[in-house]
Amino acid sequence: MDIARIRSLLDGIPARSEYEFRNFEIESQGSWHRQMRYVLGQKESLTDQITVLQAQIELNEHLAAQVKDKTEQAIRQRIAAAENNGLRREITKLQQQLAQIDSYLETYDDSELVDVGRGFEQSESDHWSELLGREVGVEVLADKQASKTSLMQLSLLPLADYKKSVIITNQFATFLKKTAEQAEGSIANNRPASMPTQAPEAKPDITADAVAEMAKIRDTVVEASIASEAADSEDSKKKKKKKKK
Repeated sequence: MDIARIRSLLDGIPARSEYEFRNFEIESQGSWHRQMRYVLGQKESLTDQITVLQAQIELNEHLAAQVKDKTEQAIRQRIAAAENNGLRREITKLQQQLAQIDSYLETYDDSELVDVGRGFEQSESDHWSELLGREVGVEVLADKQASKTSLMQLSLLPLADYKKSVIITNQFATFLKKTAEQAEGSIANNRPASMPTQAPEAKPDITADAVAEMAKIRDTVVEASIASEAADSEDSKKKKKKKKK
């Protein structure tokens, strides 16, 4: 196949799928504020990387053109052309990723973006509670116990956040186990005659159960957070009354 055709085909293949970007890169950051910090950082980094690569292409062409000897100049221009093909491929990759970033940022207005900095610290409580709760939940489901590392991290949380994290651990582990059992049961009842070449279509009841369970987890976390704040407020009032006496 002609190399020009191959380059054309590569131009049409995304360097990073939208599925990967949203479900693995963004969601892995945790809280919305951390997600936005990551996206804004990517915007800055990708923009600068593209500028550097474009400048490098110009420099390669300039240096090759400065050679006086015609034979050497032709050789250096061929080398520069090959190197620049690789740089252009990298630029195409970065531009595709930058387009995803821009598309994501367009879903928010400026006031929401300003809130990333203002509300970042306040979001940390829920971020760490959910992150550690999910991590321990997976460990309990996979290994029947939490790792020493995760337990040590949990022990560093303030009491209110520790309570939220424990609730998330129990709810998340139950959710994963229930969903896995439902999926396994569906496979056992509908075992194919040969190995499948693609994922089976999700059954509506299983999907609905999973979505409902995740919503329940979120509601439980919010309730626990409100209860913890109320308890902390009550303790604070009692301490103030004691001081007055």
